[in-house]
Amino acid sequence: MVKIVAAALLAASVSAHENATAAEQTISWATGSGYASTSVSVGEPVTFVYSSSHDVWQFDDFAAYEACDFGRATNLAGRSDSPFTINAPAGNSYYGCDVGSHCSSGNQKIELVAPALKTVSKTIEWSTGSGYVSTDVAVGEDVTFVYSTSHDVWQFDDFAAYEACDFGRATQIADRGDSPFTVSAPAGNSYYGCDVGSHCSSGNQKIELVAPTSTLKSAMAQEISWSTGSGYASTSVSEGEEVTFVYSSSHDVWQFDDFNAYQACDFGRATKIADRGDSPFTLAAPAGNSYYGCDVGSHCSSGNQKIELVAASTVQTVKRALDINWSTGSGYASTSASVGEDITFTYTTSHDVWQFDDFAAYEACDFRRATQVADRGDSPFTLQAAAGNSYYGCDVGSHCSSGNQKIEIVGA
Repeated sequence: MVKIVAAALLAASVSAHENATAAEQTISWATGSGYASTSVSVGEPVTFVYSSSHDVWQFDDFAAYEACDFGRATNLAGRSDSPFTINAPAGNSYYGCDVGSHCSSGNQKIELVAPALKTVSKTIEWSTGSGYVSTDVAVGEDVTFVYSTSHDVWQFDDFAAYEACDFGRATQIADRGDSPFTVSAPAGNSYYGCDVGSHCSSGNQKIELVAPTSTLKSAMAQEISWSTGSGYASTSVSEGEEVTFVYSSSHDVWQFDDFNAYQACDFGRATKIADRGDSPFTLAAPAGNSYYGCDVGSHCSSGNQKIELVAASTVQTVKRALDINWSTGSGYASTSASVGEDITFTYTTSHDVWQFDDFAAYEACDFRRATQVADRGDSPFTLQAAAGNSYYGCDVGSHCSSGNQKIEIVGA
């Protein structure tokens, strides 16, 4: 009774959303001999197809599911809502029909099992500064905010609240003393900021996480209605996917050189790719993050007519990257990285980078058992994560011993 389209978990070294196939479950929802517990992927569409004699409820937990206790359940779909689709949440979730004795006698209930795909983790050094690029993560990936007691973490309700740093439409999820604080990345776009002083609005201490449920969208296309307005959320696409800008003769399309140019609407660091009369204009999404804006009048700066595309590579081996804001402060949590992942230390001329021989040298800040890998003027400095544990510190003054400027990288 359950049609299963295979959704095998992929190798742990590759982010789930970068490899997930567009799997889908269809459940013929009726009374009968019951449903086996069904394995699905996190975020996978699950569609209940049924007649007007049935409905769909989600139980709070396994005990409610076992007992067909609808006092501990939520109605998701009424009798006329078929076909009804949900995106499978991480973990075990439970569903049943509340019509008559369909659940208790007809065994019309099902358990979905979606293992959380936390194959990688990301650490964000949470502080004021030049801002954070929208960051591609996997659904369920651990994202850890590391910060001093001068900061906190709030989650915005939507993109508009994030853009405006509107904490009236945000929820506090971590206080000043809660660092390091870890969230499990939800599917889709989520938005975070610091509510201390003007850290968000002036210090640009806010970040957008982009966790698509699947990026292998063969023969897919995005269409963007290109105009001024409330702005565009960062948009997840596949590498090579067709993205079409549709607009009137009052607009054009430019591609910015980098995130900073995009943030500032700096067309001195941008290239025109489509003129006013070129609509509809189609491009093939490049891998990574790319940035676009309209140079007509103040459409970009005031009308917020700019967009960021996030296209994870569709190859099976994806090289991720980790940025470390290298300074003294509250210290760095041990950080997981993939073997071969680019790790970039960004710092002022008051710092350098040394690699310790072993854990004991790292613990003791013993630079007699360390090798200098980057000098004061070498920032930004990039190295590739090695297998196993590696250890780094700053040899300037007492930055390591007193300022706790050292970090352990765990390469898996």
